[in-house]
Amino acid sequence: MVLHDRKLAGTLAEARTTGEKPEYALLGLGVDTNFPTSSLGDATANATTLSDSIGHEIDNLDLIAGILGNLEELYRQVSDGRDVEILNLLMQIDASAGRRLTVLLEDGRVSGVFEKYLTLSSVQIFDGHDRRQVETSAAVSVEYLRD
Repeated sequence: MVLHDRKLAGTLAEARTTGEKPEYALLGLGVDTNFPTSSLGDATANATTLSDSIGHEIDNLDLIAGILGNLEELYRQVSDGRDVEILNLLMQIDASAGRRLTVLLEDGRVSGVFEKYLTLSSVQIFDGHDRRQVETSAAVSVEYLRD
Protein backbone atom coordinates (compact mmCIF):
# COMPACT_ATOMS: atom_id res chain seq x y z
CA MET A 1 0.00 0.00 0.00
CA VAL A 2 1.38 3.35 -1.04
CA LEU A 3 0.53 6.77 0.39
CA HIS A 4 1.95 9.91 -1.27
CA ASP A 5 4.37 7.73 -3.30
CA ARG A 6 5.77 6.12 -0.15
CA LYS A 7 5.20 2.60 1.17
CA LEU A 8 2.89 2.55 4.18
CA ALA A 9 1.93 -1.11 4.35
CA GLY A 10 2.66 -4.44 2.74
CA THR A 11 1.13 -7.86 2.35
CA LEU A 12 2.48 -11.36 2.40
CA ALA A 13 0.41 -14.12 0.88
CA GLU A 14 0.87 -17.85 0.64
CA ALA A 15 -1.38 -20.54 -0.74
CA ARG A 16 -1.17 -24.25 -1.40
CA THR A 17 -3.17 -26.36 -3.78
CA THR A 18 -3.31 -30.03 -4.65
CA GLY A 19 -3.99 -30.06 -8.36
CA GLU A 20 -6.94 -27.70 -8.75
CA LYS A 21 -8.10 -28.11 -5.15
CA PRO A 22 -7.10 -25.33 -2.72
CA GLU A 23 -5.71 -26.53 0.61
CA TYR A 24 -5.21 -23.17 2.31
CA ALA A 25 -4.49 -19.50 1.78
CA LEU A 26 -2.79 -17.20 4.27
CA LEU A 27 -2.65 -13.43 4.13
CA GLY A 28 -0.53 -11.22 6.33
CA LEU A 29 -0.73 -7.45 6.46
CA GLY A 30 1.78 -5.08 8.02
CA VAL A 31 1.02 -1.39 8.50
CA ASP A 32 3.61 1.08 9.75
CA THR A 33 1.57 3.01 12.31
CA ASN A 34 2.75 4.80 15.46
CA PHE A 35 6.47 5.45 15.16
CA PRO A 36 8.67 7.92 13.30
CA THR A 37 9.53 7.15 9.69
CA SER A 38 13.16 7.95 10.52
CA SER A 39 13.36 4.75 12.57
CA LEU A 40 12.98 2.71 9.36
CA GLY A 41 16.66 3.31 8.53
CA ASP A 42 17.60 2.75 4.90
CA ALA A 43 13.95 2.40 3.87
CA THR A 44 13.15 5.96 4.97
CA ALA A 45 13.38 7.45 1.46
CA ASN A 46 10.70 5.08 0.11
CA ALA A 47 8.51 4.58 3.18
CA THR A 48 6.30 6.42 5.64
CA THR A 49 4.31 5.72 8.77
CA LEU A 50 0.67 6.49 9.38
CA SER A 51 1.39 8.75 12.35
CA ASP A 52 3.90 10.80 10.34
CA SER A 53 1.48 11.02 7.40
CA ILE A 54 -1.54 12.24 9.37
CA GLY A 55 0.30 14.11 12.12
CA HIS A 56 -0.84 12.08 15.13
CA GLU A 57 -0.96 8.53 16.48
CA ILE A 58 -3.94 6.30 15.78
CA ASP A 59 -5.65 3.57 17.77
CA ASN A 60 -4.28 0.31 16.35
CA LEU A 61 -7.32 -1.69 17.55
CA ASP A 62 -9.66 0.65 15.65
CA LEU A 63 -7.46 0.28 12.56
CA ILE A 64 -7.49 -3.52 12.83
CA ALA A 65 -11.29 -3.57 13.31
CA GLY A 66 -11.74 -1.40 10.22
CA ILE A 67 -9.43 -3.55 8.11
CA LEU A 68 -11.11 -6.78 9.21
CA GLY A 69 -14.57 -5.32 8.57
CA ASN A 70 -13.55 -4.35 5.04
CA LEU A 71 -11.96 -7.76 4.42
CA GLU A 72 -15.16 -9.46 5.58
CA GLU A 73 -17.21 -7.41 3.10
CA LEU A 74 -14.77 -8.21 0.27
CA TYR A 75 -14.96 -11.91 1.16
CA ARG A 76 -18.77 -11.72 0.96
CA GLN A 77 -18.56 -10.11 -2.46
CA VAL A 78 -16.19 -12.80 -3.76
CA SER A 79 -18.35 -15.55 -2.23
CA ASP A 80 -21.40 -14.04 -3.94
CA GLY A 81 -19.59 -14.00 -7.30
CA ARG A 82 -19.30 -10.21 -7.42
CA ASP A 83 -15.67 -10.18 -8.63
CA VAL A 84 -16.38 -7.39 -11.12
CA GLU A 85 -17.41 -5.03 -8.32
CA ILE A 86 -14.16 -5.70 -6.46
CA LEU A 87 -12.11 -5.31 -9.63
CA ASN A 88 -13.79 -1.95 -10.34
CA LEU A 89 -13.13 -0.78 -6.78
CA LEU A 90 -9.51 -1.89 -7.03
CA MET A 91 -9.05 0.06 -10.25
CA GLN A 92 -10.56 3.19 -8.65
CA ILE A 93 -8.17 3.21 -5.68
CA ASP A 94 -5.13 1.76 -7.44
CA ALA A 95 -1.85 3.61 -6.96
CA SER A 96 0.16 1.33 -9.28
CA ALA A 97 -1.04 2.50 -12.71
CA GLY A 98 1.79 4.16 -14.61
CA ARG A 99 4.45 3.22 -12.06
CA ARG A 100 7.64 1.39 -12.94
CA LEU A 101 8.05 -1.89 -11.10
CA THR A 102 9.69 -5.27 -11.07
CA VAL A 103 7.65 -8.36 -10.30
CA LEU A 104 9.71 -11.29 -9.05
CA LEU A 105 8.07 -14.54 -10.15
CA GLU A 106 8.81 -18.12 -9.19
CA ASP A 107 10.39 -18.64 -12.63
CA GLY A 108 11.88 -15.21 -13.43
CA ARG A 109 11.00 -11.54 -13.34
CA VAL A 110 9.05 -8.96 -15.28
CA SER A 111 10.06 -5.30 -15.25
CA GLY A 112 8.13 -2.46 -16.81
CA VAL A 113 5.26 -0.06 -16.31
CA PHE A 114 2.11 -1.28 -14.57
CA GLU A 115 -0.83 -0.60 -16.88
CA LYS A 116 -3.93 -2.21 -15.40
CA TYR A 117 -5.61 -5.08 -13.63
CA LEU A 118 -7.06 -7.56 -16.10
CA THR A 119 -8.76 -9.74 -13.49
CA LEU A 120 -8.42 -10.16 -9.74
CA SER A 121 -5.56 -12.57 -10.43
CA SER A 122 -3.75 -11.00 -13.39
CA VAL A 123 -2.27 -7.65 -14.37
CA GLN A 124 -0.87 -6.07 -17.51
CA ILE A 125 2.68 -4.70 -17.55
CA PHE A 126 4.33 -2.95 -20.49
CA ASP A 127 7.99 -3.99 -20.60
CA GLY A 128 9.02 -1.41 -23.21
CA HIS A 129 8.29 -3.72 -26.14
CA ASP A 130 5.30 -5.88 -25.31
CA ARG A 131 2.29 -5.87 -23.02
CA ARG A 132 2.67 -8.83 -20.69
CA GLN A 133 -0.04 -10.53 -18.70
CA VAL A 134 1.29 -11.51 -15.29
CA GLU A 135 -0.56 -13.93 -13.05
CA THR A 136 -0.41 -12.39 -9.60
CA SER A 137 -0.62 -15.78 -7.92
CA ALA A 138 2.85 -16.53 -9.34
CA ALA A 139 4.34 -13.30 -7.95
CA VAL A 140 6.86 -13.72 -5.14
CA SER A 141 7.38 -9.99 -4.59
CA VAL A 142 6.86 -6.61 -6.21
CA GLU A 143 9.34 -3.76 -6.11
CA TYR A 144 8.29 -0.28 -7.15
CA LEU A 145 11.10 1.60 -8.87
CA ARG A 146 11.85 5.29 -8.48
CA ASP A 147 11.68 7.37 -11.64
